[in-house]
Amino acid sequence: MANSCLLHVNDLRFWVHLGISEQERHHRQCVSFKISITFPKDLKAISSDNLDDGFCYSKAAELLKERFCNKHYNLVEHLTGDAYETLKTSLNESGFIDSSLSVTVTKLSPPVPDLYGGVSFTYSE
Repeated sequence: MANSCLLHVNDLRFWVHLGISEQERHHRQCVSFKISITFPKDLKAISSDNLDDGFCYSKAAELLKERFCNKHYNLVEHLTGDAYETLKTSLNESGFIDSSLSVTVTKLSPPVPDLYGGVSFTYSE
């Protein structure tokens, strides 16, 4: 049986312009990301202890932050898809073509009466 490796990045938070109305998008809102990456075989980093042999989630976080910096999103679905494409491209460029990716974005405080747990959308392969 082949080994697989799973990396989770939990509760990565960014402030983004997100919402249907212009008023809602005007001020940035805090959103939380959960990113899960499955590598189909053992990562070289497991035995080498070298960051160059693994996927650098710090660089991935910076890529996402740069991507969202000046963009405005109407829907959490579109934001999630944008994050997914950005991360998938980064994984491919880092040589992890066979990896699978799942991205969940949670809008922590949507302006909906009586909604206290936020709203999440997941995009995965």
